[in-house]
Amino acid sequence: MSLVLAGLYPSALLPLREDLSIAERDYVVQIQHLARAGAGVGGVIVNDPAGDAAGLSREERARVLELAAAAAPEGFPVIAGIQAESVERVVELLDDARAHHADAALVFPPTDPRLTAELTSAVDAPRRLFAELAAATDLPLVVAQTAAEGGASYPTQALVELARLERVVAIVDAIGDAGRHAEQYRAVDRAVPLLVAVDGPELRELLLAGAEGAALGISNIAPRAWGAFVADLLAGRRDRSDRWYAEVGEPLLRALGGSRARASGSGAAWVKHGLVLLGQHANSRVRPPQPELSEEDGAAVREALAVAGLLPGH
Repeated sequence: MSLVLAGLYPSALLPLREDLSIAERDYVVQIQHLARAGAGVGGVIVNDPAGDAAGLSREERARVLELAAAAAPEGFPVIAGIQAESVERVVELLDDARAHHADAALVFPPTDPRLTAELTSAVDAPRRLFAELAAATDLPLVVAQTAAEGGASYPTQALVELARLERVVAIVDAIGDAGRHAEQYRAVDRAVPLLVAVDGPELRELLLAGAEGAALGISNIAPRAWGAFVADLLAGRRDRSDRWYAEVGEPLLRALGGSRARASGSGAAWVKHGLVLLGQHANSRVRPPQPELSEEDGAAVREALAVAGLLPGH
């Protein structure tokens, strides 16, 4: 298929008003900001179920897609995150993504624990699922696997089989285990690109273990710099990438990334507060079931941005 994923794909956070309705104009501005972040940013992920999409209705998810597709320039792919409790519901969301001009669908395992158990234990089950989805849509499909503990990590041979499906164009890996990641990268053998999706200090190690890019929520903050880091690291320009990572990237990941033991707030709330401090969001509100950020943790976000040199006057 013609869509080739490489580089950085920010998982766009959704600005909300104080009443938790979607701040549509601010969201359009954010998508445009990400699209102007330089050649290292290859596209954008919207409706990521790990972020704001968990609290959105089907109609709201469709509206978010519509806004993002209209705001994105030609050649800047909009990838729709999709997760639901059943295969039938996933197909419905694929139909919505197609109708609202998504360029691809990032498909997470269904939330039904029985389906998840089957998908993570039987080598042929993931292939059957994605073959069924491929027959139901003409959208390019991106396979998402999540943390091995509490998530859905596919068997290595299952990923090899998925990479052979014509409609599957990439794999997004959020398991966070460098050894298993390297094993799967070797096994897939570049049949499709593999993107790392871990907002934690292990990110650099995972990219070096094998990847064609990254899908990061934290890259809503300083997307141009994150895109350059991913491009430099994967191209072997280690002096530049390692220096930036040590000075900026790793401090941000340690303070704001997904592996931090937070006293309050979801990962989206922490990153949103960073965008508030940078003048890019009006607030850090999130929809339930995500928890809000405390004032104390808001101060920790400010300190992290100051340490990374991103706040003027610090």
